[in-house]
Amino acid sequence: MSFDILAALPPELAIEIFAFLDPGSLTRCTAVSKAWRNAIANDLIWRRVATEQLCLCPDETEVQDLATLPSLKRWSASGHLAGLANFRQLCVRWQQVLVGWRGRRGLIEDQQGLDQSEPEPPEGTAAIRHPSLTGVSKIQATSDTIGVMAPEGQLDIWRIKLDPEDRTLIATTRTGGLYVVDIATNQIVWQLGSHQIGSYKHLEGERGVLVMNRRGPDGEECFEVWVHRRLIPDEGNGELYQSRSIILTSQGVRASRFKWPIFCGMGELGTAFFWDLTDPDQPRQLNSIDASARHSHAREINYVDFDDQHLFLVGQYLDQVTIYDRTTGQVKWSMAAYLRQADAASLVRSYKMEFDDLRAQPTDPRLSTFDFFERKLLPKEIDPQLKEKIERGGAVAVGDGRFEWVAIHPDEATGALFILGRLMLVIIPNFASLSESSCRVPIMAIEYRTWGFHQSTFPMFSDVVHQLPLTVADGRALFVEANNILVDLAPQRQVPLTPGSAPFLLPADPDVLPPLRVFGSHNPFFDLADRIGIHGCSCAQMDAANIFTVFQTEAPDYEDAEDEADMREAICEVLHWHVDADA
Repeated sequence: MSFDILAALPPELAIEIFAFLDPGSLTRCTAVSKAWRNAIANDLIWRRVATEQLCLCPDETEVQDLATLPSLKRWSASGHLAGLANFRQLCVRWQQVLVGWRGRRGLIEDQQGLDQSEPEPPEGTAAIRHPSLTGVSKIQATSDTIGVMAPEGQLDIWRIKLDPEDRTLIATTRTGGLYVVDIATNQIVWQLGSHQIGSYKHLEGERGVLVMNRRGPDGEECFEVWVHRRLIPDEGNGELYQSRSIILTSQGVRASRFKWPIFCGMGELGTAFFWDLTDPDQPRQLNSIDASARHSHAREINYVDFDDQHLFLVGQYLDQVTIYDRTTGQVKWSMAAYLRQADAASLVRSYKMEFDDLRAQPTDPRLSTFDFFERKLLPKEIDPQLKEKIERGGAVAVGDGRFEWVAIHPDEATGALFILGRLMLVIIPNFASLSESSCRVPIMAIEYRTWGFHQSTFPMFSDVVHQLPLTVADGRALFVEANNILVDLAPQRQVPLTPGSAPFLLPADPDVLPPLRVFGSHNPFFDLADRIGIHGCSCAQMDAANIFTVFQTEAPDYEDAEDEADMREAICEVLHWHVDADA
């Protein structure tokens, strides 16, 4: 018979004990049991923490006084502590401030005062001027994260999708289950258990339709189509999302993509399958594309995307980028053909970005910030190692993961194609006009890592170990690595873009910088890993005004584990940025 010591304690004594814990430890204690969670929900505990432990306000302070406290006024005015509903929110947000989480101004500025001269940076660090002081436009981090608490503890989020109409975030997790979360309150509004949705499951979704991979009754791989009740006459059985159909494939699916109403699954043997989900109850299979001549096994299929006219595929090797015509099923353009051209290296315009001044000195975490700073795009000579590979037609030694492609996305507004590799982002302007017989046009490559990394840093199938997401929307591309990097191909926009409204072209003169802007943000979570060793940002989503990324914001500590069953998850949260209108 189990015994909960909390049940034997008088409430006053429980409050006294819990008030000694810091906000992070208190939050983690809610995972012990329902009784603990209910006890820690008592705001008297958090009031004691705020007044006695953190010394944020006088003992007699009431919740309604928080917004007007002189000691908190500057932070509240900048959005950090605005709209506080209880003392728990005050404690949690303040702890985020202390570790340099986010905001319009860094902690140094709050301590020194905005009217005083800027403090000298610690020796050995670069002076970081915040964009709000220099007049540089920025992508603004919000004042909190979406870290969702379930009865069993904080969710270990894996993949996410957004439902703008419902203002909800849909997430699968690393231990199984699916959760729908209210973005405004961080509250779970609906969920499926781990017996229905397994661990580390991929998720596709748009316009109220979700597609998730699962195992069928006979162990076969399939996809299940779920539909929001707003799309179902009479709301069906009343559940928020309802299972409507199953999609079966004749091949195991290596990669998938859903753009309403079309779902694409890329088979591991090289066949791209398409279904029309206009009627989610009866998916209609469309013509498939046989890509097996160039993408016939796992390492040749890393990512898939499509638009109305094209299918895009990338594999592990430098020459494995292929565009297919969806109407004919034939190859339209390929990186292999591009690299076979005479003097192909001369067509690649190489650039780099500097990020050293965004990385905080370990001894002074106050210099960290989550806002995106505008960076300079600098021309550079093409790296000798890359040039050598190009001159060899893209040939790469087996096991050399440095040249691996990990994602590909087209952008409708600018007509550009973004291809993300382990070391560089390639941008191909006006890709729809290209063909294998006519492709002698310049492309640009932005190197974000040095090519000198040993190949063992990026081993074969390295995507299993290190996640490197790419998301594209409204003329912008975001990818997340040691830095969060955003490339804007349409900086002149006044309103959200429409298809073809802002074509991106490289200048005829290679010495003229391309008409784009780049932004960067330091990623202090880059080295954190979950319980099975997966590093990095597991998912990113973006629209015209928002960016969402999934990070492990705290690593699990296994040093005091008593047995192999004592496995704790990393704390995985969703970080949220607003994109300023002038950014």
